[in-house]
Amino acid sequence: MKSLFASSLSALAASALFLAAGSISANAADYTWDTVSGDGATITAGSGAWSTTGTNWNNAGTNVAWSQVGTGTASHNAIFGGADGTYTVTLSGTTNAQSVAFNNSGYTLTAGTLTLRPTSTTNGNITVAAGKTATVNSNISFNNNAPTT
Repeated sequence: MKSLFASSLSALAASALFLAAGSISANAADYTWDTVSGDGATITAGSGAWSTTGTNWNNAGTNVAWSQVGTGTASHNAIFGGADGTYTVTLSGTTNAQSVAFNNSGYTLTAGTLTLRPTSTTNGNITVAAGKTATVNSNISFNNNAPTT
């Protein structure tokens, strides 16, 4: 028969293991800038505010708000696509992303601070597709978001 101390110790160890497993960063979701909600997987380029309240991001066919747990973490990769044009995206305060990709020309990021926070599965890069242009007029910060081992 186990002693009360051994049972308590086993429960504590199991709880610690559960909490540690739950704190491991999940792979980032790819969120694509999409200024028209309700049109499924169709991506509509356009100007707007990059915030945690507007639903300007398409995630697997559904428009959602940009989510970040807090100012110290990044949960998603930001992708800008759609038709080439002239678009201004205004950042609201400090905005965290694991990486940013511009797949079409004409986007300008302005205001706020863009903080790149890569994980062990993302690289923290800002990439622009071949033959395309993009402008970042926001402050840029880089902080490693990868879990320590």
